[in-house]
Amino acid sequence: MIATCCPDVSAADGTVLSWGKGEDGQLGLGDSEVGRRISPAPGHGLCSAAPSSAERAPPGQTPHDDASPPRAAGGAAQAPPPRPAAAPGPDSPGARAGPPPPVPHRNPPPRPAAPQDRLTACVVPALDGKQIDDVICGADFTVALSRRNNVVWSWGWGDFGRLGHGDKNDQTVPRPVRGLASVTIASVACGDNHTLAATADGQLFAFGRNQNGQLGLGHANDSLVPCPVAALAGKKVTSVACGAEHSLCSTEDHAVFAWGWGRYGNLGQGDCDDRHVPCPVDCRGVPAAAVVCGWRHSAVVTADGDMWTFGWSKYGQLGHGDFVDHTKPKLVEGLRGCVAEAAGGWR
Repeated sequence: MIATCCPDVSAADGTVLSWGKGEDGQLGLGDSEVGRRISPAPGHGLCSAAPSSAERAPPGQTPHDDASPPRAAGGAAQAPPPRPAAAPGPDSPGARAGPPPPVPHRNPPPRPAAPQDRLTACVVPALDGKQIDDVICGADFTVALSRRNNVVWSWGWGDFGRLGHGDKNDQTVPRPVRGLASVTIASVACGDNHTLAATADGQLFAFGRNQNGQLGLGHANDSLVPCPVAALAGKKVTSVACGAEHSLCSTEDHAVFAWGWGRYGNLGQGDCDDRHVPCPVDCRGVPAAAVVCGWRHSAVVTADGDMWTFGWSKYGQLGHGDFVDHTKPKLVEGLRGCVAEAAGGWR
């Protein structure tokens, strides 16, 4: 398990700052590849919301020069163009005599940022003074939660309904999720294209992409607005987590449930099948305190400080000393009794 780094952060006073790549409006600064500029919020000793001249792409360079591969219909990334053939080596036919070519830098110098990107932290004006408690990032979208004001905002790439606004439109500034206005939200989790929101009384709502059942609604249709996860009715959800296309939760009685994409055993069911509704995960009776997801792997942290992991392990991310996928939870022996928090990344 490794810590993930997101492009947004919430300061101690609830101010939200953002930086990084902003091609889909996920920075919440009012601009994207074709978006408009906004005026910076006054009174903060931080950068302007509009990019400085140093951050703009130089003449002759387009914002796509260092962007992600263009998306095809449905949100899939198209393959990048083929790289040019490498120059012949010193022993290749036709190689010229002379000094060898210079060895390229291991870390080539970064390219200038595109106009919608930010290289330094900027205040998100639309959330200034909103007393934000949590900021959560998905793939090219962001969600913010203010428990004190009981409001959830979302912005960024809106395909598949992952923002919960009833449409598939991108949002370049934070917008309240009206479908959650009537409940008190305690926590939020974001996957690649879906979002989960748990209420203070233990209900679970889901919205966004659902092609593998990651919303837990009993079908594989996307949801543009928050929907209650009926299969968990009567259970008080206390912890939620999203992988790329799977979901986990734990409940007040220390049970764990998993659903969605299960190709690598990341649902802990002993197989590699998808599940469209939450299914109990057998953690051998240990009291679960929290759940965590990586891209294709999962973890359960217990009240005793142990951690159990399962799913994809091509890079050893499960911590079991091997590269074997595990379809059922397995105790991480090297961390017995000492885990307080955990986080999952891609690998």
